[in-house]
Amino acid sequence: ADNEIGEFDLTQKDEEINPNAGDPNTEVIYYESEEDFEAGIPIINPENFFTSESPQTIYAEVVNTDNECPSSTQVTFEITVNPLPLVDISNMDGSVICIDRETGEILSAPTLDTGLNANDYEFEWFLDGDELAFTGSALTVEEAGLY
Repeated sequence: ADNEIGEFDLTQKDEEINPNAGDPNTEVIYYESEEDFEAGIPIINPENFFTSESPQTIYAEVVNTDNECPSSTQVTFEITVNPLPLVDISNMDGSVICIDRETGEILSAPTLDTGLNANDYEFEWFLDGDELAFTGSALTVEEAGLY
């Protein structure tokens, strides 16, 4: 179920939905369902929207902010959250980093390899709960800790 929840900035669709995107008197209003659209209950924070299911259809309309008149056109688009890939690096548990005692130089370091294509996924790596700057699919471990 958590694999079906995703965070999105719906306002990235504003220019695509609003034919007068440069007009400061227009605004795109987003709705989580057709029922919400019909009832006039907009998504409160479209910049930080969390899906409730996948796929999920989002409803939108362009409103004139001077008179609050909606456009006659309702737009819909679908958001799909793909399941997280299963990555098994359990065989790396207890791996050892070999360091030269005299120089402190790392002689051998294990690599945590997801086996996933870096062009198809975005990666976040953590060391002891702190996010690392590295974003590749295989991380060479040069420091002891929980990854």
